Amino acid sequence: MENRNFTRVDFSGVAAIRHDDCVISGTVKNLSLQGFNSETSGPLPLNTPLKVAIRLSSNTFIYLNTQAIYFLGLYFGMKICKIDVGSFVLLRDIILSKCHDQMLLMHETYKMAHCIH
Repeated sequence: MENRNFTRVDFSGVAAIRHDDCVISGTVKNLSLQGFNSETSGPLPLNTPLKVAIRLSSNTFIYLNTQAIYFLGLYFGMKICKIDVGSFVLLRDIILSKCHDQMLLMHETYKMAHCIH
C-alpha cells in the first residue's frame, strides 16, 4: 500500500461491485487513475475479475474492470484492469479537479494507456 505511484485524491461515492452473479455495494473513499479504496457491504474475492460502476450522478457512471488486490480493516484496495475512454476521462477530471497538476496527470495517463479501451 505504501508503494503507490499515482496521485490519490479523497472522493466520496457509491459503487456497485459485481462478481459472478452477486452485486455488493461499496462506498469509495479515495481514488487514483490506477485504482481506489472502497468499504463494502460484504466480502470480495481477492485477485479475481470484478465489474464496478461508480455513480457520479443519477445518470453518470464510471465503469471499470478491476481486481481487489488487498483487504485492510474495512477497506478493499481495487486495481483498475480495464476502463473505457469515457469513464477514464471522467476519472481523470475528478482527480485533476483536486490536484491541479496537469503534467503529473498526463504522465500517469501514459502509464495507464494499456488499460484504456
